[in-house]
Amino acid sequence: LDLEKEHLVDALPVNAQFDYIVCADIIEHLREPQFILDQLSEFLAPDGKVLFSIPNISYKGVLLDLIDGQFNYTDTGILDDTHIRFYTYDSIYSLLAESDYAIEQVDRVFVDLALSEFSNNTTQNIPPAVLAYLEKEPDNNTYQYIVTAVPAQSTNANGDKGYRHLDQLKHSSHKV
Repeated sequence: LDLEKEHLVDALPVNAQFDYIVCADIIEHLREPQFILDQLSEFLAPDGKVLFSIPNISYKGVLLDLIDGQFNYTDTGILDDTHIRFYTYDSIYSLLAESDYAIEQVDRVFVDLALSEFSNNTTQNIPPAVLAYLEKEPDNNTYQYIVTAVPAQSTNANGDKGYRHLDQLKHSSHKV
């Protein structure tokens, strides 16, 4: 199914309802992710949720490469050469809000720089203050976000309707 052109209603059984729809590393490959996001809510059960895993372009390995004048696509990872779009924490929120989703939870996956595709980064020319900043900012240490979202018209886990500010979201993290 070409997610950028075809409609889910043509591919799924009539009245299909799912408790969870998993979009694992999907939206960064789409030119217009709103096209598919707008369709997903039709297939959610009343208390259904959409789970997204989305790589973080503001990961410190990417930032260190940029400081060093590099932006090299790879076969896998954050700079996978099939990625069309790149996301940060704030741009994920904006994308989902524009598509009428409310974020219930954001989990962070931390990957040590030495275990990432950026393990060859050299930091010897980076000022210590820049390195300290990159280390303390959680977004810079987050390799991937795992986001749980519901249609905005749904009631979320707190009994609220609609969107919550980013700072109010429940966060958890997983270190790799």
